[in-house]
Order: sequence, then structure tokens, then C-alpha cells
Amino acid sequence: MSGISDEEFLHNCEVRSVIRRFFPDGTKAAEYFELVEKRRGKGAADKLRADCRIAWKNHQTDLIGQA
Repeated sequence: MSGISDEEFLHNCEVRSVIRRFFPDGTKAAEYFELVEKRRGKGAADKLRADCRIAWKNHQTDLIGQA
């Protein structure tokens, strides 16, 4: 067992999905976060936003390193 809950696993998958779907369009990502907030609440949206910011920055750094 990896020690990660199903909820954490799904959250991590969603973070990766947001990066794949919306990078580098921050406006489209913001629209998605608003939908999440309407459907799942501010807490869930804020957690997703925070984790996506980190992943977004890491993704940018990875792309720069590949250049």
C-alpha cells in the first residue's frame, strides 16, 4: 500500500489534468477553478488552486530546462 488515500490520489490526478488541459492558458484554468468552487465549495477550489500553482510553476521550470 502506498499510504495515499483515494481522495489524495484523485486530487493529484486532477492537478495533473489541469496542467495538461490548460497550461499555459491561466484564464481557462481560472474558469475551471470557478466551476470547482461552485460545485464543490471554496475549500476544495482553494486547495486545487494552491496545488496547481505549484505544479504550474514546476511545469514551467521543466519546459525551460528542456529548451
